[in-house]
Amino acid sequence: MSKNAEKDREKENSGNVVNAESLASSTVVVTKETKSKWKIYLIFNIIGWPLNLLFAYGLIKIEGSHEDYVREACEVKKASFENRIHEFANQHNISKEQILDLINDSKLLCEGDSGEKKWNMINAVAFVAETGLTIGFGSITPQTDAGKLLTVLIAFVMVPFFAFGMATLGSAISGTISSTTFTLLKKLNCKGLTDDEPPKYFSLIVIIIFFLLTLVINVILYMALQGLSFVDTFYMLVITLTTIGYGDIVPAYTSSVFTLVCFVYIIATPFVLLIGIISEVIGILDRKSVMPDNI
Repeated sequence: MSKNAEKDREKENSGNVVNAESLASSTVVVTKETKSKWKIYLIFNIIGWPLNLLFAYGLIKIEGSHEDYVREACEVKKASFENRIHEFANQHNISKEQILDLINDSKLLCEGDSGEKKWNMINAVAFVAETGLTIGFGSITPQTDAGKLLTVLIAFVMVPFFAFGMATLGSAISGTISSTTFTLLKKLNCKGLTDDEPPKYFSLIVIIIFFLLTLVINVILYMALQGLSFVDTFYMLVITLTTIGYGDIVPAYTSSVFTLVCFVYIIATPFVLLIGIISEVIGILDRKSVMPDNI
């Protein structure tokens, strides 16, 4: 009985040692992966902040100079306008302050009444979509407390909903395009495509090519539809695709249900491909960070 008991104890001890070793090894793997994430984030900050400062300096030099020119021209126009008001007041025997009050009242009247009803069904659907996609052009916003609270609820519900949907669609479209392109190129007996698996970075390159192609198509389409210049159209689409949405140049897509649907699905293609590119890059970085542990 004592020998059997000793054997059982040895088995239990060896099992505990194995479990402890496996637990320790798994903890080390997680720790290394976490450290690699922090290293990537540190590199991101080391590169990102100088880039931010460089771009900020460029904007100050370009836009700051333009702003100074506009402000100087505005000061000249303002002085000329004040002289005209003074002359008009003297001619009609009224005070300058009365004229300025009338101008301010007319300005407030124009700001309060746009001349058309904004909250119709198409604009409301577009507003919910802009909120869910985190674009927020700002062409229409809630003015009441109840509307603002409802918008908060819309944001909490629709932002993760749209994020999940766009991520899923981006992965599906990217995978379909990559696999279809690889199959077609293999059938055409292209060099370097003899294996069953695509070459390294094949998916990323294909998705980037299709993204640029759909972006060019969108630029040409919106130049024709809205009569914008190339720079304005390209700027508007990039700001929209990256969900920044400054609102200075906005796609005209709420005139009818047809234009709304076309906008959603046409501009969604490069948007989800952009998500696919980001996913591919993150996947490549993840595989590189885990690779030393698998060797």
